Amino acid sequence: MQRNRPSGITLVAIWSFLDGLGSAISGASVAFAFASLVGWIGLVVPGLAGLQLVFTLLGVVLALGGIGMLVVGWGLLEGNEWARTWGIIGFLSLGFVKVILSLIPLLIGGGFFFGYFAAFVIPGLIDLLAAFYLFS
Repeated sequence: MQRNRPSGITLVAIWSFLDGLGSAISGASVAFAFASLVGWIGLVVPGLAGLQLVFTLLGVVLALGGIGMLVVGWGLLEGNEWARTWGIIGFLSLGFVKVILSLIPLLIGGGFFFGYFAAFVIPGLIDLLAAFYLFS
């Protein structure tokens, strides 16, 4: 007997794969590239040296969460209940990390960069919507 999975779960699973790949790549770049850049700028502006650790931690959480979302996507396609639970946790945590990362230029330099903002906020909001869908 074949089980029918709701089309919403299929869409969330596809988003989980895409989001997991994107989060792993962007998390690695935030952890290594931005943290190194802030570290070098911290040599000139001593107040920014502490932000290197923040960038590294946010990037590592984003990269590990992205890898976890690849596993969650597979579990959702298989119809496993653990994937729904971990999907809620993963989507909520990645969504909040992305929203925080989108606000960093505004908090540090007082500037607003729409491209950078949109690159993190739009996927972050989709993550939060996916978490609410899995919760319901």
